[in-house]
Amino acid sequence: MTNIENIMNNIQNNDTDLLQFLSFKVGNEVYGVDIHSIIEIKGWSNTLSIPKTPEYMMGVFNLRGSIIPIFALRAKFEMGNTNPDKTNVVIILSCNNKTIGILVDVVLDIITVNAHELSSYFEYSNISEKFIDGFINRDNELMIILLMIESLFTNRDIDQAREVIEDQ
Repeated sequence: MTNIENIMNNIQNNDTDLLQFLSFKVGNEVYGVDIHSIIEIKGWSNTLSIPKTPEYMMGVFNLRGSIIPIFALRAKFEMGNTNPDKTNVVIILSCNNKTIGILVDVVLDIITVNAHELSSYFEYSNISEKFIDGFINRDNELMIILLMIESLFTNRDIDQAREVIEDQ
């Protein structure tokens, strides 16, 4: 059961069940993550490349003494590689009780929705449904794909970057 399904099962027709998500774009798609997982948002800065890591691992950078692995969502979603520049943004967030960064094209907004506006139904083929927590559809115009960050990046992905750094 996804987080969204849990929320929908627990609400009781209460209009005060508000949730917030940070929305951002990768390619032409709009995605969102739970605002509670966000630590900070940074402009792109060069990373230290890590050999023998998946294509979606951009590298790591030092954030106030902590080594943070940076993952490119475009590569993770098999949309091609990102050649990051000053327009790209890194969202630093908590994933599986560890801190990571995700490289996105642009951050859009903080979206506040009533829990009733969430949908767990989806037929979406561009990315694996195991990465999707649900959807927000506003006025049948903007669909925000809510990501389940914990399933996108495993502890193995995160630890692999740290191990390589420690070995150097």
